Amino acid sequence: MITAQSYERCLQNKNAFDRMPAMQKIMLNIFIVMIAVVLLAGCQHLMEAPKIIWGNSLKELENARVRADKKTYLCRFEDCYAAILTLDRNYPVKPYTEKFCEVFLKDPVRGVIVIMGLKDAIDTTEVGIFLTEQDNASLDVEVVSSSSSAQEKAAQAVFAELDKRFFKAITR
Repeated sequence: MITAQSYERCLQNKNAFDRMPAMQKIMLNIFIVMIAVVLLAGCQHLMEAPKIIWGNSLKELENARVRADKKTYLCRFEDCYAAILTLDRNYPVKPYTEKFCEVFLKDPVRGVIVIMGLKDAIDTTEVGIFLTEQDNASLDVEVVSSSSSAQEKAAQAVFAELDKRFFKAITR
């Protein structure tokens, strides 16, 4: 049951915003607008910021895929992925060619391997290797880096290893 006192309290609480100092009103409005912007813009950019700070964002490499060195192989994803991992200096399995890098990041779900530590390149130069399965039981392998010399060296090493393992390579 609503009494006169409870109704009076409701009216006082309703006017609480009006009684706020001007600076608090401005801060509250800014906070509400910021929440609205985040909710309307989506959450993807929120996930990318920590990756950039941590150092494992793939955004730059994914954007550079338009100028990647590419080859297509007739092989299973798992076999090709494992063959590329053998090029890591710390990987226990010996490659058919030679070990030349260190794997910095691997994500088999997304089909990505990021390598670093190439000879004659700055240690922090990242090279991305992207594997994409095609409809006809083939696999696209793309090698990309922001450094053209690192990209060229990595592409030569990766494709040499894959050419020795999978003979039916189709170049593009």
